Amino acid sequence: MARGAWIARAALRSIPGVRISGQDSFRTHRWHCHELGCLKILRRGGKNKVRMMGALVAVDLGASSGRVVAGRVVDSVVQSREIARFSHAPIQFPRYGKHDDAAGARPLSDTGRVPAIHWDLPRLWQKTVLALRTLENTDVASIGVDTWGVDYGFVAEGEVLGAIRSYRDQRTEGVAGEFVRTVGAQELYQVTGLQMQTFNTIFQLLADGKNEARRAELAVAEKILLLPDLLNFLLCGVMAAELTNASTTGLIDPVHRTWNSSVIERMGKAVGQDLGVKLPDLVQAGNCLGYLNQDVAQLGTTASPARIINVASHDTASAVIAAPLIERSAYISCGTWSLVGVELDSPVVTEASRKANFTNELGVDGTVRYLKNIMGMWVFNGCLAQLREYHPDLTVDKLSEAARSAPALRTVIDINHPVFTHPGDMCQRIQELAQLSDQPVPETPAEIARCVVDSLALAHARAVKEAAALANVDISSVTMVGGGIKNTLLCQLTADACGCPVTAGPVEATATGNLLIQARAHGDVGEDLSELRNIVRSSFDLIHFEPESSVEEWRSAERRVFTHHFL
Repeated sequence: MARGAWIARAALRSIPGVRISGQDSFRTHRWHCHELGCLKILRRGGKNKVRMMGALVAVDLGASSGRVVAGRVVDSVVQSREIARFSHAPIQFPRYGKHDDAAGARPLSDTGRVPAIHWDLPRLWQKTVLALRTLENTDVASIGVDTWGVDYGFVAEGEVLGAIRSYRDQRTEGVAGEFVRTVGAQELYQVTGLQMQTFNTIFQLLADGKNEARRAELAVAEKILLLPDLLNFLLCGVMAAELTNASTTGLIDPVHRTWNSSVIERMGKAVGQDLGVKLPDLVQAGNCLGYLNQDVAQLGTTASPARIINVASHDTASAVIAAPLIERSAYISCGTWSLVGVELDSPVVTEASRKANFTNELGVDGTVRYLKNIMGMWVFNGCLAQLREYHPDLTVDKLSEAARSAPALRTVIDINHPVFTHPGDMCQRIQELAQLSDQPVPETPAEIARCVVDSLALAHARAVKEAAALANVDISSVTMVGGGIKNTLLCQLTADACGCPVTAGPVEATATGNLLIQARAHGDVGEDLSELRNIVRSSFDLIHFEPESSVEEWRSAERRVFTHHFL
């Protein structure tokens, strides 16, 4: 192990309540691109079979950054190497009202409206292709793409039409309520199982139907493709909808795991178009969609170009695959969002579940990800970006360390408050919520950061307790994965607030889950989901956090802000 790895492990061990188990996840895999193709010995029936296993490539795009990872599974251990990492962000464009006079129009934002928010699809595509081309001398077996959910694009005559709107665009405001009043909130939840979020695909499409330009694009579109399906189409020319991501749309029947014809028919009437013909066929994770277009990148061999595999294309679904869950364990996939929930065999569509705003998204192998969306590191990172204007040298690590020194539970807020949904002055919003609840107003960077981390841990604990009650399951531990677990203070506080042990790891759970589904599609690992999770345990250090403070302290903090108590 490199000296730096020993230092990293020592630093983690120095944190009170933390212990490390498992294999050494800090070791550096010293293999290069041309070494990714390897001989693998399979022992079946007492005989050795030798065959070539090419590299597996995960294209993992989050809402604020993207990464391309090449890997393989050898002797039940995931070996992976980051090929590229890049940041990205939605682009804001001013919107102008219609006008007749020569003076021109003023931005709609001047009248209280906000700009249109688009994803930079050309940048995402360019960065992905450039990363793939660095592997052109590599034997690549397959590529899998995962992204966030709900957002989509239109395709006609083999090309992408128009812009890809971001779920943070506010064009859906008012649309959701209007449709829900028509259909009925209870009925809609019973047939879709999806929580009420104004950015759900179903409401974005309704908003498109009310916009003249977008309605025209929708009319000529041959297919509506969610973002990972759109990227797969660009890679191989085949259109399909992978189920885990499709389940975020509000257009899926979570019981039968099919497109929901009754909802789609009502949607079609609302927008004046037949949406059913514009939705592609559903496919399961592990499906081989096609072969990489060699004009994009020359990967694989002439006889066998790289395959495009439908992985669990919703990033949370891939992350949960790689969450080393044990019996009676909840999960938290912590990144821009914190997705907090439990893995079930069937959806929960009770009225209590609807009122609690829990969602039933679909996982692999017939599972249901019963969860709640919590504003994750989105608020923390928004505060960091603001604070850097006055403290240019401030980093995530420095701000996290500063939070440790600030008083615990001095000020807590509802981190899931709607005011945090859209970009803007996060620090001011925190201070205003503190004032409204008659708590000390955080002023310094350390106080603001501590408020965010305490509030996020409290939100995690409330969601875990609520999920357990609504799904009628007992929870005795929590597993955290994703980039947010690099904030070890958050992990420790989550253990404290939940009053149970927390196991954290791996950080790159989404890319790992992506790679594991590809490996399973090639027959390189076992079929069972528990077997995939055993591979994760063998591949990464898992960091354990034990509760250190009384849950009563968190109950007291909860009462300052919330009417309904779960702790």
